[in-house]
Amino acid sequence: MTLVLALALIALRSVPEQQYPGDVPPEARIWIADAKQELREMAEEVMQSESEAACVREQLLAKLAEKSITVAEHDGGFGQLLFLDVTTPPGHDDLLALQFEISIPYGSDSALYLYRGGQLVYQREENDYDSIGSALGSFEWQISAPDGEGTFLVLTTAISPSPASSWQMLTYTVDRIVPWCDVAQPIDRGTPEIYLGWDDLETHVTPNGYGLKFAAGDFDSFTRTRVLEYELHGDRVVRIDPVAELPQGFVREWLFMPDDEAMRWSDVEKPPLPSGDYASWGSMEQCVDGLWQVRLDVGIGESDEYYSIYYIVTEYHGQFRMREIRDEPRPGCPEPEE
Repeated sequence: MTLVLALALIALRSVPEQQYPGDVPPEARIWIADAKQELREMAEEVMQSESEAACVREQLLAKLAEKSITVAEHDGGFGQLLFLDVTTPPGHDDLLALQFEISIPYGSDSALYLYRGGQLVYQREENDYDSIGSALGSFEWQISAPDGEGTFLVLTTAISPSPASSWQMLTYTVDRIVPWCDVAQPIDRGTPEIYLGWDDLETHVTPNGYGLKFAAGDFDSFTRTRVLEYELHGDRVVRIDPVAELPQGFVREWLFMPDDEAMRWSDVEKPPLPSGDYASWGSMEQCVDGLWQVRLDVGIGESDEYYSIYYIVTEYHGQFRMREIRDEPRPGCPEPEE
């Protein structure tokens, strides 16, 4: 088993540099999947006689060292074992978590497995991808405390590895683990865009909810802080407040919601997306009665012509609601001099 893993990693390190940096050749896809499988099966073999996380990790590293497999620094290509750990998640003394990373060009690919009594109850991995952007790069995971019945949620995030751009895809998954079943229940999957190099990705998870906050794209190539907060109502995922940090961000989020969801935060029907060749934010001003007026300028063709839309928003303890949409400023909401 250890020999098969060693051969797979050696074979991966022999993969030549690709003409297109993001490509993963067919043979590398096979060897990556083989390496993950062998690592997982080695850990499971150790778990048959050992239940302490630190001891499982120690024995696993010793078996790897017998074939000269060690945790090493990234050398720029495929096939380095970058990270390996076995832990007991806080609040879950009956669980063991196995996580490891294998190097790929411009990043890494991770895998996560959760065991209860030596039985696999959860796994997160990606295989057979033809682009490194589909790998689980910059991988993080969180596990909630158990509820009264022992049920809990697992939230994972990964950012697509890339040779260049700061604009990447964030992939998140949420699954429910119940004590009477060894098969995880999928709850949510998402692949929003994320901007790297601004604020760090923040996440949290409870037995019945989860949230993410990260930098994302806005109109006219600007960036904004995006807030995604959800609660579970049975098996149904429901978005909750806060929807955004600022009135401008709320308008942007509201415009792209499904119509039925947008009505939960609105006194008016959501119109079609603004029609034009580009859109950019104008002023954001608080009116004399405390409401917020957010102006969006929509460009027409390649000329300097544009028309403006005014979104009137209320705010109460960080919760926003769309009150009115106008084609001219609202009385009591003067625009700043330009």
